[in-house]
Amino acid sequence: MTGVESPEQYINRADSSGISKVEPRRLLRPYNILEVFLFYGGDLMKLFVGCSSKDNIDKKYLDDCEILIKKLAKFDNIELVYGNDTRGIMGIAYREFSSNNKKVTAVSTDYHHKIEINKAYDEIVVTDSTTGRFEEIHKISDVLLFLPGGLGT
Repeated sequence: MTGVESPEQYINRADSSGISKVEPRRLLRPYNILEVFLFYGGDLMKLFVGCSSKDNIDKKYLDDCEILIKKLAKFDNIELVYGNDTRGIMGIAYREFSSNNKKVTAVSTDYHHKIEINKAYDEIVVTDSTTGRFEEIHKISDVLLFLPGGLGT
């Protein structure tokens, strides 16, 4: 696929240009996302899904995202990394991956972890800031997928 850097190319470019290390590593058009998973091979892939954690999102977005997430959750080699909420598109991702017996890793700030009622995950990573949260997501995820959402997305 064109436009996708190898990890080595990304590191060399980031080191030589001073670009932040939290820059997304893969830029794909939405219709390419399933191709990535089809051709990735048998290696385990940690997929971060950034999306709405609210239920007041347009139904057409909810429906389209649910179709995509259901397809992704069926791949044998994918685990979910997400923001730890059971509402909105985020909740759809959690339920689909859980119901397909996939490992779910939540990444949360210390502040949100203390006030969250939701404990829907197999593993949790807690950071001290929003910046730290994104850096951790970037570090542990192989692919970052952003779907419709609110201010955080």
